[in-house]
Amino acid sequence: MTQSKLRLNTDIRKKIGGIILSHFENEKTTELENYTTAKEDITTAYNTAFKIASNVVGRAYPKDDVATYKHLKKNMVMLLMSWLRTVAFILQIQKLKLLKAKLTTNILVLT
Repeated sequence: MTQSKLRLNTDIRKKIGGIILSHFENEKTTELENYTTAKEDITTAYNTAFKIASNVVGRAYPKDDVATYKHLKKNMVMLLMSWLRTVAFILQIQKLKLLKAKLTTNILVLT
């Protein structure tokens, strides 16, 4: 078969595939109807589930406890950041001391 006929067949196959695809997408089937109704129902199901979960969590964790937790969490984060800065500073000092020691040994070796 020549190359031009192969290309022609490819074009025909693409056209037929497009026609079949549009036919299947527009076909009214029970599966498609069930899918669209389920898609519409899921938003209301999510909203009711969120309300129920909010009520359960609200009863389990009083607002005062949540406020205390947020305050302590904020303070803990600030404390950890301060600690990390201190550790980084100490490590930088040790690194500088090691570098200074290496330089002095290199200078002594050269002289």
